[in-house]
Amino acid sequence: MVSQVGARYCCPEAICELLESIALEEKALANLINAEAEKLRAVISSKQTPLTPENFIAVQREVVSMLQAVIKFQILLQYKLEDLLEVCRQQPAPKQINLGKSAARYKALL
Repeated sequence: MVSQVGARYCCPEAICELLESIALEEKALANLINAEAEKLRAVISSKQTPLTPENFIAVQREVVSMLQAVIKFQILLQYKLEDLLEVCRQQPAPKQINLGKSAARYKALL
Protein backbone atom coordinates (compact mmCIF):
# COMPACT_ATOMS: atom_id res chain seq x y z
CA MET A 1 0.00 0.00 0.00
CA VAL A 2 1.08 3.55 -0.69
CA SER A 3 -0.25 6.53 1.19
CA GLN A 4 -0.14 9.92 -0.52
CA VAL A 5 1.01 12.78 1.72
CA GLY A 6 0.51 16.04 -0.12
CA ALA A 7 2.52 15.82 -3.32
CA ARG A 8 4.91 13.27 -1.79
CA TYR A 9 4.50 9.57 -1.25
CA CYS A 10 5.28 7.70 1.93
CA CYS A 11 6.54 4.24 0.94
CA PRO A 12 8.03 2.45 3.93
CA GLU A 13 7.73 -0.88 2.15
CA ALA A 14 9.81 0.40 -0.79
CA ILE A 15 12.40 1.83 1.61
CA CYS A 16 12.69 -1.53 3.36
CA GLU A 17 13.07 -3.29 0.03
CA LEU A 18 15.86 -0.88 -0.95
CA LEU A 19 17.61 -1.53 2.36
CA GLU A 20 17.30 -5.26 1.79
CA SER A 21 18.77 -4.89 -1.70
CA ILE A 22 21.75 -3.00 -0.27
CA ALA A 23 22.24 -5.77 2.29
CA LEU A 24 22.11 -8.42 -0.44
CA GLU A 25 24.66 -6.52 -2.50
CA GLU A 26 26.93 -6.30 0.54
CA LYS A 27 26.55 -10.04 1.06
CA ALA A 28 27.51 -10.66 -2.58
CA LEU A 29 30.60 -8.49 -2.12
CA ALA A 30 31.52 -10.46 1.00
CA ASN A 31 31.24 -13.65 -1.06
CA LEU A 32 33.60 -12.16 -3.67
CA ILE A 33 36.11 -11.30 -0.95
CA ASN A 34 35.90 -14.84 0.41
CA ALA A 35 36.42 -16.24 -3.09
CA GLU A 36 39.55 -14.16 -3.50
CA ALA A 37 40.84 -15.41 -0.14
CA GLU A 38 40.18 -18.99 -1.26
CA LYS A 39 42.03 -18.31 -4.50
CA LEU A 40 45.10 -17.19 -2.54
CA ARG A 41 44.86 -20.21 -0.22
CA ALA A 42 44.62 -22.55 -3.21
CA VAL A 43 47.67 -21.04 -4.88
CA ILE A 44 49.72 -21.15 -1.70
CA SER A 45 48.79 -24.74 -0.84
CA SER A 46 48.83 -26.14 -4.38
CA LYS A 47 51.01 -29.21 -4.78
CA GLN A 48 50.60 -29.39 -8.58
CA THR A 49 51.88 -25.95 -9.52
CA PRO A 50 55.06 -24.81 -7.83
CA LEU A 51 54.72 -21.46 -6.14
CA THR A 52 57.17 -19.18 -7.85
CA PRO A 53 57.41 -15.49 -7.13
CA GLU A 54 56.11 -14.78 -10.62
CA ASN A 55 53.03 -17.01 -10.14
CA PHE A 56 52.30 -15.50 -6.77
CA ILE A 57 52.65 -11.93 -8.06
CA ALA A 58 50.30 -12.69 -10.96
CA VAL A 59 47.64 -14.08 -8.64
CA GLN A 60 48.23 -11.24 -6.19
CA ARG A 61 47.58 -8.71 -8.96
CA GLU A 62 44.30 -10.42 -9.85
CA VAL A 63 43.23 -10.36 -6.21
CA VAL A 64 44.18 -6.71 -5.81
CA SER A 65 42.24 -5.82 -8.94
CA MET A 66 39.12 -7.60 -7.69
CA LEU A 67 39.41 -6.06 -4.23
CA GLN A 68 39.75 -2.59 -5.73
CA ALA A 69 36.53 -3.18 -7.69
CA VAL A 70 34.80 -4.40 -4.52
CA ILE A 71 35.94 -1.31 -2.59
CA LYS A 72 34.61 0.98 -5.34
CA PHE A 73 31.28 -0.81 -5.26
CA GLN A 74 31.13 -0.60 -1.46
CA ILE A 75 31.67 3.15 -1.66
CA LEU A 76 28.72 3.41 -4.05
CA LEU A 77 26.61 1.30 -1.68
CA GLN A 78 27.59 3.59 1.19
CA TYR A 79 26.36 6.62 -0.77
CA LYS A 80 23.17 4.77 -1.65
CA LEU A 81 22.58 3.90 2.00
CA GLU A 82 23.26 7.46 3.17
CA ASP A 83 20.84 8.85 0.57
CA LEU A 84 18.20 6.32 1.55
CA LEU A 85 18.56 7.12 5.25
CA GLU A 86 18.19 10.80 4.45
CA VAL A 87 14.95 10.05 2.61
CA CYS A 88 13.78 8.05 5.63
CA ARG A 89 14.42 10.98 7.93
CA GLN A 90 12.46 13.33 5.66
CA GLN A 91 9.43 11.06 5.34
CA PRO A 92 6.67 11.33 7.91
CA ALA A 93 6.37 8.29 10.12
CA PRO A 94 3.60 5.97 8.94
CA LYS A 95 0.58 6.39 11.19
CA GLN A 96 -2.41 5.18 9.25
CA ILE A 97 -0.56 2.71 7.06
CA ASN A 98 -1.00 -0.94 7.95
CA LEU A 99 2.08 -2.62 6.55
CA GLY A 100 2.87 -4.93 9.42
CA LYS A 101 6.57 -5.74 9.54
CA SER A 102 7.52 -3.15 6.91
CA ALA A 103 6.12 -0.26 8.96
CA ALA A 104 7.89 -1.52 12.08
CA ARG A 105 11.19 -1.83 10.21
CA TYR A 106 10.69 1.66 8.76
CA LYS A 107 10.07 3.15 12.21
CA ALA A 108 13.18 1.40 13.51
CA LEU A 109 15.28 3.24 10.89
CA LEU A 110 14.24 6.64 12.19
